Amino acid sequence: MPFSRNLFLGMATAVCLAGLGLVWWGPEPSPPIPRLPTHPAPLATSAPPMVSASSLRGPWASPPVLLRPPAPPAAFKAEAPPTPPDQTSVRYLGVLTGDDGVKTYLFKYLPSAKALTLTPGVENQGWTLVQVTDQSFALRGPGGMYAVSR
Repeated sequence: MPFSRNLFLGMATAVCLAGLGLVWWGPEPSPPIPRLPTHPAPLATSAPPMVSASSLRGPWASPPVLLRPPAPPAAFKAEAPPTPPDQTSVRYLGVLTGDDGVKTYLFKYLPSAKALTLTPGVENQGWTLVQVTDQSFALRGPGGMYAVSR
């Protein structure tokens, strides 16, 4: 059944009118619940004496005494800074653009003289081209991160 705006508005009006009818002509409200008195009657026992600031004087009100100095804070152990990306092991050779417009970048891994063909975000032979900028590339390979300039 297709959605009809007039049908929807008619049904919404009927529901509202039915709700108003239940409120207006509904059952009689129940009698209110009797409330307890807000101030209970005073007890027959005697109240404790009032405490004043002058009655708090004595040895128990003096500040605490430290018997030994606190331990020095634990030494902060700084983690070793992350190793910077290697900038000498990979060389940028060029770029190929496919018929569908996808760019494939060519790199050479110098220690093994291995040629790498990488597309951004796609892993190939354990290598991933993570980031491409106008001036550099970021690659993730077996030895960690590599920064390659154009």
